[in-house]
Amino acid sequence: MRDRQVVAGLRAGTEGLPRRLQRALRPRAAAVRRFPRLFRTLTKADLLILDDWGPDRLNSNQRRDLMEIVEDRYGAGSTLITSQLPTDTWHEVIGEPTFADAILDRVVHNAYRLALEGPSIRKIRAEEEAAASAEATTTTPTKPAKGTKK
Repeated sequence: MRDRQVVAGLRAGTEGLPRRLQRALRPRAAAVRRFPRLFRTLTKADLLILDDWGPDRLNSNQRRDLMEIVEDRYGAGSTLITSQLPTDTWHEVIGEPTFADAILDRVVHNAYRLALEGPSIRKIRAEEEAAASAEATTTTPTKPAKGTKK
């Protein structure tokens, strides 16, 4: 996905959170120079999409960075978080209870939660593709050979 997207005239940033923070925090000089610009982009976007929240626990640097981003964005822009984890496990993802409370207080306050239920759309599509593939590979009846009686 692109780092910035225009959605209905709004500036939006989107990417999986752990990958974004890991790239920003790489111990290389180039990454250190890019971090302030990345931080400004994340805090100033009208809509920040944190995609795939929670597959990995945050380390201490990621917790601090997320706290700064969430704190600077609070009341200034919208944040959309997608996750396969229930919200009651998000404290464990953040790791440190004080940071978890502070971050989640800012994120959950005035939030709308949409819990999706049902089978995965990927699973449904895979099953449909498998059925279509099986249908295509089944042999279709052919004409009887010449001279054969029906």
